[in-house]
Amino acid sequence: MVTQSLIDYIKTRASQKTAPEEIKQALLKAGWALDDIESAWRSVVASDNLMNLEVEPAQPPNSALVDETQNKQGKEPAIDLFAQIEVKPEIQTQSLPTMSAEPVLEIKQAPAEIKAEPETKNLEAELQPAIGGIETVKQAREENAQKQKKVLLFVFNVLFGVSAGIGLTLGIQFALTKILPQAQPLVSPVPSIPPQPLVLSLAETPYKNTDLGIELLYPDGWRKNIDVQSGSSSTKSIIFESDDLASINVRRVPINPSEKNIALEKISERAQTELKLEFPDYISTGQIKSVVSDLPAYITDGSYSFQPGLGLKIKVLQVAMINEKREFYVEMRFSAKSEYWIEYRPVYEQIISSFKLSE
Repeated sequence: MVTQSLIDYIKTRASQKTAPEEIKQALLKAGWALDDIESAWRSVVASDNLMNLEVEPAQPPNSALVDETQNKQGKEPAIDLFAQIEVKPEIQTQSLPTMSAEPVLEIKQAPAEIKAEPETKNLEAELQPAIGGIETVKQAREENAQKQKKVLLFVFNVLFGVSAGIGLTLGIQFALTKILPQAQPLVSPVPSIPPQPLVLSLAETPYKNTDLGIELLYPDGWRKNIDVQSGSSSTKSIIFESDDLASINVRRVPINPSEKNIALEKISERAQTELKLEFPDYISTGQIKSVVSDLPAYITDGSYSFQPGLGLKIKVLQVAMINEKREFYVEMRFSAKSEYWIEYRPVYEQIISSFKLSE
């Protein structure tokens, strides 16, 4: 947009004999459009104040070549509007005009703290009771903590005093027991009750078993397990048991034809070996040679631990014999707790005496 200030600036610079190209470059650098600069220049040339100005168009380099080219094309030579102009000295120098700009609306905002001041005061007023309540609770907690500390300190002192008193009392008692002679008890101790003797009775009718070919008396009321297979299918046995771990085991074992001439002593050793395998701590305490049911027999005494953790000691009596035809041998095992052995041993001897072996 062509303004009066732009026209005045061109007039002033032209009167100072400033080159038109320099004026144009200065205006371009200031942000003026080239069209506005040329329009303003035309206005300066056409104004009445410049009627007496001598305008000499400035020729660009090789102007003759340009004119010749333009004549060939049928065009008139171009006229440079920024020709050198001589201006009268009465025109005063003016500063470079600046481009017009829209006015900036400045909005001033009130400080936030000034507007928020009433709200802050109201908030503090509303929170004041709550703050006071918090302070009260805090003080109450501190007082309660102080009371608890006092109670704990009191309890500690009491316990410490009691423990110290107990320690002192025990120390005095220990010292007195070392210094003074022991007082005799006023009441005599209760005598221990000796174990009651075990009463065993034998059944009136002897037990008979045709499969085993045996007959014998047995304790009345004992349980019987008959025909219990053991090892070979031809080996049979019968077991009598009581409720106090006492038992009688009778086995009939066939003899291998290759061992037809086996000695009775070997049969007895086998019986003890089997017992040793079952109870590793078994020991033999004595052996005698006797006669049972009109047959030679070995009777061996021994003992072992039953469930060693319980401390149960078992006494055992073994009897071994061979029938006349040497087809089988019979093994009898009598056992009972050590504390009852005195009562059981005579009963077992009666059972051995009543034993009869049939072919």
